[in-house]
Amino acid sequence: MAKPKKYAKAVVPTLDEALEISDDLKKELETEIKESFGFDDFIESHRTAQEILEETNKHLDEYVAAYEKNKKDREPVEKVYAFKIGILNNMAKRFHPLSEYGKAKLGEAVKCRMEFEALIGPMITRITKNNIDLFRTVLSRDVAEDIASGRLSAIGAVRTKKGTAYGVGALAYYFDEIGTEKVVRIIWLFVNKDFRERGVCNQLIGELTYRCARTGFSNISVEFPIGITDTKLLGYVLGTWQFDLDSGMDPDSVMKVGDVTGYEKIDSCKKGVQALSDLDKNGSDLIVKKALRKLAYRGFLTNTDLSKDYIDRSLSCYFGDEGAVKAILLAHKTPSGILRVEYLGAEEGCEALYYNLISFFMQKAITSYEDDTLLKIPVEMEELGSFIEEICPKQMGQYMIAGDMTKPEPELDLSPEDVAKIMAV
Repeated sequence: MAKPKKYAKAVVPTLDEALEISDDLKKELETEIKESFGFDDFIESHRTAQEILEETNKHLDEYVAAYEKNKKDREPVEKVYAFKIGILNNMAKRFHPLSEYGKAKLGEAVKCRMEFEALIGPMITRITKNNIDLFRTVLSRDVAEDIASGRLSAIGAVRTKKGTAYGVGALAYYFDEIGTEKVVRIIWLFVNKDFRERGVCNQLIGELTYRCARTGFSNISVEFPIGITDTKLLGYVLGTWQFDLDSGMDPDSVMKVGDVTGYEKIDSCKKGVQALSDLDKNGSDLIVKKALRKLAYRGFLTNTDLSKDYIDRSLSCYFGDEGAVKAILLAHKTPSGILRVEYLGAEEGCEALYYNLISFFMQKAITSYEDDTLLKIPVEMEELGSFIEEICPKQMGQYMIAGDMTKPEPELDLSPEDVAKIMAV
């Protein structure tokens, strides 16, 4: 894998989009901000940032008073609040967003956002199936469906333009566990091009980071493909949030139905596997619930918002009988046409049954779908990867950028009190 690139310089929101004040004061403040966030000396930059916050608060009071007087246009006061939140987020990033000091500053940013929302209306909101239409322009079809079904959690940013509210940014994620460690995995982050350079992306990351810090999640990870239009921009932003970035191949196997060649191997391995579609709906639902409970799988099909029709029963299968399922494969056909294995699990000691389940899944795809239909299968272990390669030597891979934000080293985990003492020197 390539050596991860470090990004140390913080992103500064453009003052032109944030404050509508005199040109002279605007230039003066803009110069101070850019210089302050370029300093190697963290303390000096934070001292300057505090001064900028005090100046911003003066203008904030003016805009709030103007809004309360006419109650018509939220856009000017929204820009000032967004600017203040951006400064607080940048202060958190300069040390480390998961340090005690960083978490305190992220908390101040969230408090500022809540103050705005109590006065005017939503700025950051949870995306659900009830409000997802507002965010369609910043979500892919697959991600939107996964959010609506409950498979993914998401938060979205709301901004106004000429009196109209828009869903301008979205961040989608899911929860995972590695041993005893709780992990949040970001799989989608996008901001409408018309609303970039206004701190939206940073606010979404800041909100999620703060929520994670408060609820005991010690690790946040992110993954996105190399080659998308905004790879460099996204990589830069994530780097400023202390994500340790690296690149490599997506570990999942992706192949076309027409490239599957190991028919004899599939026929011999699929024996004993049964399709969920062979049962009535109640029976298949019961099998899934029993299997997942028995296999201690968390986070999927335990969400009450999840649609029961999400699983494609003709592609999903299990090994065992209705009273004692030993292994199960759950699959779904996405709106883009990919046949995606959502879960592949087996009892301890029965991992060899993965081969049986995948063989059944592949046979269903071969007999039911077009040759150019894509299959996506998670590779749980090296032996499984070798088995899939034997059945389908011609596979597709995608280079990905992945990153992890973990807690800072103890000596760098500064508290607000620590910073105050240092700044007083």
